Amino acid sequence: MWCVVVRNPEGDELTIWDSKESEFASGLEYRAVLDPADTVRDLDWSATPDTQSILAVGYAHHVDILCQQRMTYFDDDPGWGLVYRISIAGCVDAHKPPLCNWF
Repeated sequence: MWCVVVRNPEGDELTIWDSKESEFASGLEYRAVLDPADTVRDLDWSATPDTQSILAVGYAHHVDILCQQRMTYFDDDPGWGLVYRISIAGCVDAHKPPLCNWF
């Protein structure tokens, strides 16, 4: 798995790709254009005990936790979903990027 963030005037574009693409799929599992007020400052990967991937996306005042969902390549349902949004507004200095790796 890998994640790409592209800065755009409309907002950061976050995409998650499966590196094991096939003739049936491009590898793109998730795409979102984020709120222009929220700039991605940190990304951190983790995994569950049964090897499902977890992505923490850090912003100035919150961290979004995205997890893999069961999916098929035959429909348009996203392969990832937001499961938690954690407010860190009172925990970190707003001028420094959050470090997601403590999750």
